[in-house]
Amino acid sequence: MKIKQKYPSISYLEEGAKNRIPKFAWDYLEGGGVRETCIARNRMSFDQWSLTPKHLAESKSNPSITKKLFNHNFDAPFGVAPIGLNGLIWPKSSEYLSLAARRQNLPFVLSMYATASLEDIAAIGAPANTWFQHYPQNHQSINHAIIMRAKDAGYETLVITVDVPTTRKVRDIRNGLTLPIRPSVKMFYEVLKRPKWAFATLRNGTPNFPNWFPHMPEHYRRDQMAKFLEELPIRPHQTTIEELVWYRDIWSGKVIVKGVLHEDEALKCKKLGIDGIILSNHGGRQLDEAPSALEMLAQVRRSVGPQYPLLVDGGFRSGGDIATAIALGADFVLLGRPFMFGMAALGRLGAEHVMELLREELLNAMYQLGC
Repeated sequence: MKIKQKYPSISYLEEGAKNRIPKFAWDYLEGGGVRETCIARNRMSFDQWSLTPKHLAESKSNPSITKKLFNHNFDAPFGVAPIGLNGLIWPKSSEYLSLAARRQNLPFVLSMYATASLEDIAAIGAPANTWFQHYPQNHQSINHAIIMRAKDAGYETLVITVDVPTTRKVRDIRNGLTLPIRPSVKMFYEVLKRPKWAFATLRNGTPNFPNWFPHMPEHYRRDQMAKFLEELPIRPHQTTIEELVWYRDIWSGKVIVKGVLHEDEALKCKKLGIDGIILSNHGGRQLDEAPSALEMLAQVRRSVGPQYPLLVDGGFRSGGDIATAIALGADFVLLGRPFMFGMAALGRLGAEHVMELLREELLNAMYQLGC
């Protein structure tokens, strides 16, 4: 059966992904906070909106989904959100997604906690299509060293994530999932039930965090990454205005702040000279009580004005969802889990398949709406 017939929407890819990867990997991808209510809220927030079609046109014309953002014309108004430990879901996810983003002329945001080095991904992608996402650390020397590496590698766009001052995900605790992975007997049996994932992982090695290797003291071995991260006081970390100003001043390209939800903070970022913001609750993974980014979107747009670059993520599963966000004032949409569903279900082929699905669905929605 052809891929487009077997997986004609994200929901089919989600089902395929769940059946192809171990439970602990699935729980890491799907899970959230204590009650996981924010994940549900992200999806339910789309139900409160409808888009009214206008079918009678003044003249015949075809819709266009190209979008100019940060002085680059992208072929569609969506891209790949940063995803930590993505190699746990499927090996080489960063490599496949960055290559697909270059081919499809879309942005791919590499997480600092991705399972590929920022230098390797910069060599695969194109500067306009490959962005780097950084979590501010409690060690300023490490912050500086990582930012300089990203600059030297050729990244032009820096994404600073501010919405994870600390984290606690109960599914990972229940499964005994540590970052990086330290396999248990229970995990071993789960892996045996998913042979395709097991063989792919065996070929590529246990997922790790190569972006941290250059910053480990010499007395640490590479296989002691977990020990290093445990001993390094990374969290909690509340990002300050002073830190944002420091990142803005040290970075020569575009700086985006990810994790803003409140209109006051959005306006503050604009006044500080931050080039754009990503409205996000981190995929609903952190604070159960947080609102969805979609329900805050129109309010934040009114606060920052019509010209300020406003991106959004959280709960998107279709081209129609993307159309809804644009109608509410977004310039651009980032998606995380849908791309990982594609990777888990299809491996290398999943990256471009998801991009093509979303592109087709968005164009279909625009035709249906008379845009």
